[in-house]
Amino acid sequence: MTEAVHRSRQFYGLTLPPDTSTFKGLLSHLIDEGVQSGDYAPHIMGMHFNFYWHRLLLEECDHGKPCAEVALAPLRSFVYRMVLNRQEQIVVEYGRTPYEEFSSAGVRDIYNIYTEK
Repeated sequence: MTEAVHRSRQFYGLTLPPDTSTFKGLLSHLIDEGVQSGDYAPHIMGMHFNFYWHRLLLEECDHGKPCAEVALAPLRSFVYRMVLNRQEQIVVEYGRTPYEEFSSAGVRDIYNIYTEK
């Protein structure tokens, strides 16, 4: 149990050594260097690995009301295109939507939105 608590603290404190065996190539290493140096937010690495967790933002949380994360989705799509490998197109986003307390959805990068017929 003590080891799990120690590892969890390292993870949330961003001091856990990265598992480089999961890296996808040079871009993974470049993003990791940016996160380690403080140039990039750790969320960028999550996006690179096709994962984004919506954060709690001050907003109207009533059913059917606008959601800040939904409004920011087009901007994140541009970021996804920058951090995903060329053959990848989707990041799974988790969090609240205007009509659901919690859901997940695959969000495509912006490049493919403009190139689809």
